[in-house]
Amino acid sequence: MRTVDQLDAFTLGGIDGVLLMEGSDIGEQYHPFGEGTSLCSEEMAAIACKHASDVEIDEAKDALEMTLVRQKVLKEGVPFLGLCRGSQLLNVAMGGTLYCDVTAETGSKVKHIDYDNYDGHRHPISVLPGTPLADWFPEA
Repeated sequence: MRTVDQLDAFTLGGIDGVLLMEGSDIGEQYHPFGEGTSLCSEEMAAIACKHASDVEIDEAKDALEMTLVRQKVLKEGVPFLGLCRGSQLLNVAMGGTLYCDVTAETGSKVKHIDYDNYDGHRHPISVLPGTPLADWFPEA
């Protein structure tokens, strides 16, 4: 059965919202890095070794979630909340791109991942004035 058919069968009675989160990197067939990355092959190999569990691809998950986002969220306007991979997936579905490695590609000094405190690690963010997020969290 095709992914679209499975999705249609599962959502036949309608859905109130979509929550997508966690998971492996988004497959290359969706062009998550646009036309490519600024990193050379040696840098990419080092990143793959450093983040081995993050660079695996789950093609079935990609196909189902990308179809869900494109068909239900973007086309039908179903409310969406994307956490981690979920927000990346929405960005890519709408034509956006991702960094392979934020630190390596931007020179950012912010520690974006801490494998010793993986679930507890947080870093500061800036909320832009005049955005919905600023309205929701005025203290930010």
